Amino acid sequence: SFKERLQNFVSTVLTFLFYHFDHLPKHQNIIKKYLKDPNMPHVSDMLNNIAITLTNSQRTLEYPRPYTPNIIPIAGAHMSSHMTPLPQNIKHFMDNAKDGVIFFSLGTFVPAHILPKEYIQAFVTAFKKLHQKVLWKIELESIPGLSKNVMLTKWVPQPTVLGHPNCVLFMTHGGLFSQHEAFYAG
Repeated sequence: SFKERLQNFVSTVLTFLFYHFDHLPKHQNIIKKYLKDPNMPHVSDMLNNIAITLTNSQRTLEYPRPYTPNIIPIAGAHMSSHMTPLPQNIKHFMDNAKDGVIFFSLGTFVPAHILPKEYIQAFVTAFKKLHQKVLWKIELESIPGLSKNVMLTKWVPQPTVLGHPNCVLFMTHGGLFSQHEAFYAG
């Protein structure tokens, strides 16, 4: 509709103005402050002369789109071949899961304090019906009615959990890093 096209136009113009009159000058000031090279080109000139772009993306996890040859996806660049060891209680929990472990984490995107109590109780009810153990990353000390097959943890080295041979399912909000880490773990 005309209204939507007008909104898109205004949004594009405002983004352009913000980028050129707020964002780029801040970057230019950082370059001046720390590099102190009088021959350094202006940041906008450098942006117009980019030879290669590395993107934190994985083509198989995205909608199809054209890439020029100078755009290289390097998904999982944050991953390391050195995995952080599991805390002993979580290692014991996972090692002794004869039917496997379901890892449930909504990441930092959905903190526990914004989850309605009914949703949390729905998960508790569902997890009671499972044969698998459930490792639930959530920022709560305890949850009423939690069954013995569920372990709560406020933090866990996610790539290590996903790479554990007994991890059979990853329930996630689908964040980019979670996708990359699951992909890496196989």
